[in-house]
Amino acid sequence: MLDYSILTKKITDNKKNIVRIIVFFVAYIIMVLIFLFLNCHFCNSFNRCLERKKLVTEYFYCKMKTTQIQISCGERKDFNIEIRKQFNIEAGITAFLYQRSITKKIKGLQKITIDLIKEKNITSIGNYKELEGVTWIFKSFDFKKYFGKTDKEQKIMILEILHNIILQMCEKFKIDKIPFVNAYEKVIENNYKNQYIFNRLTFSRNRKYKAGIEINMTKNGTKINILFTDKNENILKRNEIFKTFSHYYFVHQIIYSGKWLDNQKYIASSRNKNVNFIASINSLKTELKIKPKEKEKEILEKLNKMKI
Repeated sequence: MLDYSILTKKITDNKKNIVRIIVFFVAYIIMVLIFLFLNCHFCNSFNRCLERKKLVTEYFYCKMKTTQIQISCGERKDFNIEIRKQFNIEAGITAFLYQRSITKKIKGLQKITIDLIKEKNITSIGNYKELEGVTWIFKSFDFKKYFGKTDKEQKIMILEILHNIILQMCEKFKIDKIPFVNAYEKVIENNYKNQYIFNRLTFSRNRKYKAGIEINMTKNGTKINILFTDKNENILKRNEIFKTFSHYYFVHQIIYSGKWLDNQKYIASSRNKNVNFIASINSLKTELKIKPKEKEKEILEKLNKMKI
């Protein structure tokens, strides 16, 4: 005789197993979908970050009048922090002088980063895939020889290795060498002095005088002056308005533009016009005006951090 209770139990067990399989299968599908969603979201976010980084980089370097050149000894563990910092400042000043001497922007070349390393017989040149127009260079450098030289000889040594490696880069990527050769000759002609007029000298309203912002960058710091001359650009006087670290970043944070207020006074201002230095051709004193007044303390604290 057929036992219906056993048969019913088997059918019930089979149904439960089928339900378990379906639940497991649905859970698996949901997990796969979640994984794909998160993976896709992460990839999109990562790609967006790279794209933003690329756009910001392109925007920043497009604002530069010439190709930016950066040189350093990297993260040298055998140097203490102060020696590494001092080397990077001194090498950076020569590199910035070389950069300023390039009279035009090189098409397709926005920035060159050069890392000098102690390992011998290494010259490596390449491009960053994520950042269009940015070239990296690793080059062997004799640091012991460098630190045994005088200040002038150190500048010559940096310029020579900087110029030679850039010429090699030009050969590799088929870039015009002439702007770099001209820049090299101009640095030598200026006797390695990184002293220049920010933008240009402009006439006073009565056209009797000229004035502008003078930058004098040395390894001991950068002096920012308001320079007054006669109409033939013979120097009459200079007012020192600020002294900061020897890097163009700090200069551009403090000073962005300048103009005459009348026939005697000239104003040098930051980009957002919050910081304003006013000098007169009739006075040795420089007046600092900060706007708005309620942010004066905050702005002064920022200036003091950049002051040396």
